[in-house]
Order: sequence, then structure tokens, then C-alpha cells
Amino acid sequence: MLRAVLFDAFGTLLDARGLHLEATKHILVDLGLSHLDADEVHERWDEELLALEPQATAGLSTWDVFKRSLRACLAKYGVLLGPEELDIAIEVLEETIRKRTKPFHGALKLPAFCRELGLKVGLISNADGELLRSILRQTGLEKLMDVVIISDEVRIAKPDRRIFLMALEALGVRPDEAMMVGDWRPDVIGAKEVGLACALVLWGREPSFLLDLPRELMPDIMVERLLDLRGPILSLCLGQGRKGLKRGT
Repeated sequence: MLRAVLFDAFGTLLDARGLHLEATKHILVDLGLSHLDADEVHERWDEELLALEPQATAGLSTWDVFKRSLRACLAKYGVLLGPEELDIAIEVLEETIRKRTKPFHGALKLPAFCRELGLKVGLISNADGELLRSILRQTGLEKLMDVVIISDEVRIAKPDRRIFLMALEALGVRPDEAMMVGDWRPDVIGAKEVGLACALVLWGREPSFLLDLPRELMPDIMVERLLDLRGPILSLCLGQGRKGLKRGT
């Protein structure tokens, strides 16, 4: 029977879509690189981020990972950034995310619904702790969480199973008593490896990034919006089990 629901932050509860591109445009201007195509740089920066292996970034902060990937991205244009320039870039990115991130529709309603059912609610995020906690306070999400586990604060990042086990221990529940709600591969892979039920929120995207995952690591359910999970969560609370969850959107 379900006793707890864990949420990812950015991309699941918090809408930061388009903000990386917006920040990239400002960064190129501030660094005197406005002759570069911002859309192309943004795409290549994303590619460099995704190409970084977990073992290569172990122990690095979120901003260190962004710096490393930006430096690699711009090096392909023959631009070599120094420490001060990288700091400028990250300041722009952080400020853009801090000021412009908004909760998705249902981001407060679904955790509140879970609490009304008597469930414990937690959050697991790969993020900078100071930035995320500031946004959680601003949006009102902080007061809905029984526990908040952030990668930069514990020096472990999803999909590492240890960060999920930390959250479960803090909530006092077993893996088979919890569900993870996320939007990306690390949420799914980490949750399934630990034994949690897993829901993927698509927000209009095609789940092509899951195609190479083995069946045992696929999410139990995929939905378009957060509030689509109210029925499945209620079913798990009533003890109907994961077989009652429908795959697909």
C-alpha cells in the first residue's frame, strides 16, 4: 500500500522551460560573443551536459557541471573561457532561473492532495541547494514537503540509488510503499532500481529518451499532466497495486 510520494523538482513541479536558452542569449552578450547563434550554442551546451557521464561529475556541484559543459561547448567555437568568465555565465543562468521559474499547473495541488490522503511527501532533486530552496519558499512548495533531498547538499545525484534511499529513510517508508514522480531518465532509472513505483510526467514531450531502457526500468505509468496522477495515486492508496496502473499517456 502506498505511504509516500516523492517528486522531482525542475521539469516535474517547476517549469523552467526556455530559461536555459534565454540565459544563453544573455551570456553570449555579456561575454562579447553575440556573433554566435544562441540557439545553436544552447543546443550544443545541452549536448555537452547530456554527454557528461555520472562518474565524471561525481562530487561536482551543479554549477561546476554547467561550467564544465559550457567551456567544452564554446571550445568548439575556438572560444576558451577563463574562471571569471565562467562565473559571469553561471551568475546569469542562476539569476534567470531564480526569477523566472514558475510552478507547473497542479504543482501545489497534487502534493496537497497526497497529504490529504495521509501520505508523506518528499522531494529529490539534482540541483543547487540555495537556489532550489529559495524557489521552493517563493512558490509555497516548501511547506508541502516532509523532506527535501538535494544533490549538492548530500553530494549524491540521481540516478544513484543512495539518494532515493536517503529520502525513504527520512520518511520512514519502504521502497514498495513509495512512488517517484519525475520527468527524466535519472528519476526513472534510480527509482526503479530501488524498487519504487514510478510515474513519468511528459508535459507534451515524446518519451523517446526511454527507448533504450530495459522493460524492468520503464516507468509504471506515463501521464501528460501532474493532476492526471490523482486517480493512480488513490488506487495505490486503496491497495490495488501497481498492476492497476496503466502504461501510456
